[in-house]
Amino acid sequence: MNFNDLKINFIRFILAILIIFFLLLSFGINPLDVTNALFIGSFGSFEKIIRTMLVWVPISLASIALIYTFSSGMWNIGIEGQIIMGAIGATFIARSFLGDNFISPYIQLIMALGFGGFWGFICAILKVKGGVHEIFSGLGLDFVASGIAIYLIIGPWKRKGIASTSGTEIFHESSWIPTVGNLDFPIFLFL
Repeated sequence: MNFNDLKINFIRFILAILIIFFLLLSFGINPLDVTNALFIGSFGSFEKIIRTMLVWVPISLASIALIYTFSSGMWNIGIEGQIIMGAIGATFIARSFLGDNFISPYIQLIMALGFGGFWGFICAILKVKGGVHEIFSGLGLDFVASGIAIYLIIGPWKRKGIASTSGTEIFHESSWIPTVGNLDFPIFLFL
């Protein structure tokens, strides 16, 4: 990336900020209040920074996967489905007989990688063997993954006494990812 590209991207960034500011003003919202709330909500305390990191790290890892895919000339629109399937794989272990074992978080991580990777592999097979464009297969598999998750949450993994998609039973404490101190900051993020 040369200096001219940086200059163009900077101009685009400034234009995007200005458009957002004018949109907020058109709705009668003070853009400075929104900016203040955004920064205070994300970086206002050490705990808020940790919470921001908990959201930022998985999205960043998914973005790295997307950069790799895009640099090879392909599209990976199905990353959300891969994340959902990874969550299903981890939940499967947490709810199984391995869920009350100290090694459970590590097996959950392996299963999440396996389930998510397999979901991406299905998209690749559809592209290579079936000639299906990766955008269509990725979007289709996103919907299938969402459907599987909803089925599991309102079906076999449903909490007792709940008739909604509000989540599963709380996992056994030994299957939780180890955290640093009293914060919800996973040790895995340090690795």
